[in-house]
Amino acid sequence: MIMKKAGIVLLFRFVIVLLVGWASPGYPQSISPEDQYLSGEILVKFKMSATEGEIALLNFRSRSATVSVDPILNVRRVMTNREDSTEEMLEQFRANPLVEYAEPNYLVYTTRMPNDPSFNALYGLHNTGQTGGREDADIDAPEAWEIATGDRRIVIADIDTGVDYTHPDLADNIWKNPGEIPNNGVDDDQNGYIDDVMGWDFANNDNDPMDDFGHGTHVAEPLLQWGITI
Repeated sequence: MIMKKAGIVLLFRFVIVLLVGWASPGYPQSISPEDQYLSGEILVKFKMSATEGEIALLNFRSRSATVSVDPILNVRRVMTNREDSTEEMLEQFRANPLVEYAEPNYLVYTTRMPNDPSFNALYGLHNTGQTGGREDADIDAPEAWEIATGDRRIVIADIDTGVDYTHPDLADNIWKNPGEIPNNGVDDDQNGYIDDVMGWDFANNDNDPMDDFGHGTHVAEPLLQWGITI
């Protein structure tokens, strides 16, 4: 629910509630090429027509061995102790007509850095000195995202100057009152406010909490982008 209300103390409390618990070591933010997959092993799926004898013969000829099989995908993890590169193993298996596909055994890393092209401008969340400020003078948001990235079941009340609920970063996360029918002039949920579908503007005493001054949108935007419903 979005509410407009003057008061620095209330705004301060709002920010504190959202930021409590945000601190933890982060994960690596980049992966070097040599760490993209496991050397000396590949993942292979054989065609349905391939027999166990034919597969064993291919393993023998390529000096490799099947070390595990995914029972659902029927994909085999194939390893070798040869000095051949992973690319050479792939070339040999892919050239065999018994093989449906073969690929490297890629490594998967977790990361919580957003793909927002303007994220670098948010020095308060992650300060690298990009605007001339002191590096790491921030709230350690990337480290916090390794703990949690929000829960859409939790609704946050933004006590500020309102919010631009049509903003492309915010529109999908804005809370809408499920107990209210839009524009029927009736207080359907009987909470004392008529047609408060998007929240309530307590400064102007109406049901349109659109941002009057821009500050509320500025505060809400970086929070809403990462899973918080307002």
